[in-house]
Amino acid sequence: MKKIYDDTANDPMAWLLTADNNLIAADTLENAKQAALKAPRQSEPIMRTAWVSVMLRAFAVECLLKGIHVTGGGALSQSGKISGFPGKHDLVAMWKYVKLPALTPDQERVLTKLTDVSTSLGRYPVAMTWERNNPIPGGLVRQTWNTGEDQTLAALVHDLKSRLAPSIQPYSPQP
Repeated sequence: MKKIYDDTANDPMAWLLTADNNLIAADTLENAKQAALKAPRQSEPIMRTAWVSVMLRAFAVECLLKGIHVTGGGALSQSGKISGFPGKHDLVAMWKYVKLPALTPDQERVLTKLTDVSTSLGRYPVAMTWERNNPIPGGLVRQTWNTGEDQTLAALVHDLKSRLAPSIQPYSPQP
């Protein structure tokens, strides 16, 4: 059983498919949110998922980076245990670890924001540490996400997918 586990964890296509699943789920939430904006009385529950859809996109980027790592000969699992990939959800550190071309300042800012969202707003009521929380009065976290960041993220995802599986046309997230 450990071999099946290791084989799956070290299969780049498994990481690509999981990334696609996260992107599909993020788009589904985003589409529901956009539809709810047209019917404001019913919009409150779905509006609370805004950061969850961004978090799912962060999960997808992490999966793509791990897939690139194993495509390049790295192993993520040995003897039935995931290990050997640093970063602890820090997407910029992961990007550098897999030795991809340098990020532009805008790309690095987007990956940093995705890291923050995936380790706080989308998942927990606070970040993992006070320093990462960046609070404003009332205990809220100061964070925004905009269309320009969506476009930067879509371009990054496209680039990662083309590096991971150049001959495959997987799911493309909406910009």
